Amino acid sequence: MIRGLPPALLLLCLCAPLFGGGARAAEPGGGIQLRDLRIPEPAGNVAALYLRILDRGAMGDRLLEVRTPVAAHTMLHRTRRQGDRVHMVPAPDGIPVPAGGEARLAPGGAHAMLMGLRRPLHAGERVPVRLRFERAGVIAAQATVVPLVPAAPHGTGGGARSQP
Repeated sequence: MIRGLPPALLLLCLCAPLFGGGARAAEPGGGIQLRDLRIPEPAGNVAALYLRILDRGAMGDRLLEVRTPVAAHTMLHRTRRQGDRVHMVPAPDGIPVPAGGEARLAPGGAHAMLMGLRRPLHAGERVPVRLRFERAGVIAAQATVVPLVPAAPHGTGGGARSQP
């Protein structure tokens, strides 16, 4: 026994390693990493947010909400193809992020709509966003407004799209 140390404190110090390191549990985002956050420069008062979400944890997570001060409201969407038509549909249950995997919010797939823009957004500026996850909680980040790539000439299979 170490002199002067109360037995209860000594026991706590000796047993602490058995209960795991507290620093790992306190990491922001719980294993969630955000990459390539971008907003294609909008022409009106609606924009889309695209990004990659990596989950380095063992349980998976779910993106539930996106907020930004530049939009009156936001909504998570999925893109559904029905025959030769493509439709955006709300994703009220959020966007799943697989454990040890990645979810991509990208053109033609899942994305976040920023509606009722409060001001024009210009290429090169950075926009604050807050993403709320089921397990990781709220993660604050910055999205870069990117210019649209001009549409390819008719018949070449191109179309307006955002730069990665």
